[in-house]
Amino acid sequence: MTPEAHARRMAYQRKYRRLHQKELWAKHREKWMEHRRQKRKERYGLTVEQYEKMFHEQNGLCKICECVMDIENKDSRVKIARVDHSHKTGKTRGLLCNACNSGLGMFKDTPKFCVAAARYLLETA
Repeated sequence: MTPEAHARRMAYQRKYRRLHQKELWAKHREKWMEHRRQKRKERYGLTVEQYEKMFHEQNGLCKICECVMDIENKDSRVKIARVDHSHKTGKTRGLLCNACNSGLGMFKDTPKFCVAAARYLLETA
């Protein structure tokens, strides 16, 4: 396949997925959820019951920004709960929304950087 044909095919597939997102989600939802459950067990050693217990102990809220999260992505406007863990120890810390979990990763899980960022925001507000 030529690079041009490949690019056309990819563009078509992106457009198709965008137009048929709900149908595709309904069709593949259970398979996707099972994959997520398996990955949580492999990466963090969390069973479905442990994950749900953590979720309910946090009242379905992100531990940092306190936005409403869900266990499953039933509604694209509600954020799915992500497992936060220490990269040094591997210990699970809690559930965060994707934005907060990614933010901690960008700061390399270093409290010093997080405090410096907070100070910067307060000083430049």
